Amino acid sequence: MTSLFALVIILVVAVVAVAASGRLGQLADPIRDRPHPPEPKPPLSAAALPALRFGTAFRGYRMDDVDAAVVALTETLRIREAQLAAMSGAARTQPTPPDPDSPTPHPWSNGL
Repeated sequence: MTSLFALVIILVVAVVAVAASGRLGQLADPIRDRPHPPEPKPPLSAAALPALRFGTAFRGYRMDDVDAAVVALTETLRIREAQLAAMSGAARTQPTPPDPDSPTPHPWSNGL
């Protein structure tokens, strides 16, 4: 009985070796069976962040899905930072309006 099990094991190992060498034909291309969530497009809103979904892998999330989301968030932040810089630059160039509560000096007085 032991020799029969040994013979079966040797036969299985031989078949696996022949299959691995490609002599039994090529394997079909892998089928993508995981849902591919739509890639986020910048600019993202704060409401869009909870709606992000990533495909799962053996040890967590799919790296390509997470990388695409990080790229979109980076682009969104870059756009927002450029808008803030443009607005703050425009605010510096515009004169501030006078405060209506501050006393206005008489035009002929010399500030005394």
